[in-house]
This record gives sequence, structure tokens and C-alpha cells, in this order.
Amino acid sequence: MSSSLWNALVLFALGYGVLALLAARADRREQGDTAERFRDLAFAVALAAAAYTAVLVVLAALDAPSRFYDAVLITIIIFLFFLALLLVMFGIGAVVSRFTRSPR
Repeated sequence: MSSSLWNALVLFALGYGVLALLAARADRREQGDTAERFRDLAFAVALAAAAYTAVLVVLAALDAPSRFYDAVLITIIIFLFFLALLLVMFGIGAVVSRFTRSPR
């Protein structure tokens, strides 16, 4: 898969950034309608980037299935690690809160 396919995401990010800056500038000048229009366009750019990303994921899966499988496996392992970390933090919070409760 050619790396040039990913360059469009950089253009989407730049377009979103420019539109967000234009919306902020319009807000400072108290041009609410113009700012809202720029925010709507920025949201449309973000949606287009998400759709294009989905297309790239499908293309990557079809281009190199073995690497795609590895990427999915790594993603699942990272998810499980952070899930375990979250559960440990909840457990620590529950134990600490039992010992540090203020008397009523």
C-alpha cells in the first residue's frame, strides 16, 4: 500500500485546523453566524477524514492481511492491559476510601 494514500489525512488535519482558527477569529469579532458556519465546515472535514480513514483501514486489511492481524492482536492486548490497569486503580481507590473516610 502506497504511503501517499495517507497524505490526504494531513490535508484533512490542516483543513480542520484552518477552519477552527477561522471560527475562533469570527467568534472574537462577534460574528456568530460566520463562526457557526466555519464550525460546521470543520465538522464536515472531520467526518470526511473519518470516512477516509475507514477506507484506508479496509485497504490495509486487503493489502497485507498478516500485518493487519498483528495490528488487531496488538490493539486487543493494549486494550486488555488498560482494562486491567483500570480495574486495579478502582480496587486501590476502593481500599483507600475505606481507610480514609471521614467519620459522620
